[in-house]
Amino acid sequence: MAVMTTFNCLIRLTILALVLTSCSQLRIDVQQNSDPAAKAPHSDCLYCHSVAKPEGETALFPSYVDPSHFCLDCHNYTTNHHPVNFIPTMQIKPQFPLYLGRIECLTCHEMHGGPQHKGTPMLLRGGPYTDVRTICFNCHTAEQYATIDPHVMRQDDGSQTVVNGKVVCLYCHELEPDPSQDRANMVLFKADVSFLCMRCHTLMHTGYFEKHFLLTPPDEIKKNIARPEIQERFSLPLVPRGRITCTTCHNPHQEGIISYGPSAAGADSVHRLRDENVCIGCH
Repeated sequence: MAVMTTFNCLIRLTILALVLTSCSQLRIDVQQNSDPAAKAPHSDCLYCHSVAKPEGETALFPSYVDPSHFCLDCHNYTTNHHPVNFIPTMQIKPQFPLYLGRIECLTCHEMHGGPQHKGTPMLLRGGPYTDVRTICFNCHTAEQYATIDPHVMRQDDGSQTVVNGKVVCLYCHELEPDPSQDRANMVLFKADVSFLCMRCHTLMHTGYFEKHFLLTPPDEIKKNIARPEIQERFSLPLVPRGRITCTTCHNPHQEGIISYGPSAAGADSVHRLRDENVCIGCH
């Protein structure tokens, strides 16, 4: 009987220890989530490395580990951004490393590159770049894009524009959309919308751009967007996680492709703005 009592006590103590450990870990998690470093994980080595101050061989990962998977813990990209986890058909320069022969996040991004090894804008290898498209031309050629205008979806005779045997819609979309039914939150893209735009267009380096691009609008702005007089006039689509992107203000489609009321506004207009006074949609 005494043995059973002792055994039961040990079980209870074990359970209590597990509970205390879980609570302690929960407290740590809460602290990390409220810590400024949690909002900028690139500033904390422990987010990727197993030691706080990795030096020499401790900074390396085992040969069987693809460090790119750490990127997905925060960025959570699956089909958007540059495609990853595939074997390229073209020759890749040595400065853009492959992982088990595949293109992964760290093929193009380098955490500790740039001046003083503090990284570059967008953490692009070989940067900083005056024109962000420069990195693309390490693998692709400018001629691949120069002969294509993805904004022209239909020819003068009404036929669909075809490039390399595929309708030009598939230049940006993963699947050919049905403009008569599909809405902005229903279509699939080959990559992040801004990434698709950057293949041809340079990013605007202005104060206006820096205050909008890939930022999540506050609740007040969201309320302004939801005003009936705005929603009837033009749409302001956001990308995943409710962020502002290029197509929030610009309509990339040819006139007549989209017939759905406010979504059709701005097609073929100057700078393809969804409305000449598009700023009133938010402000």
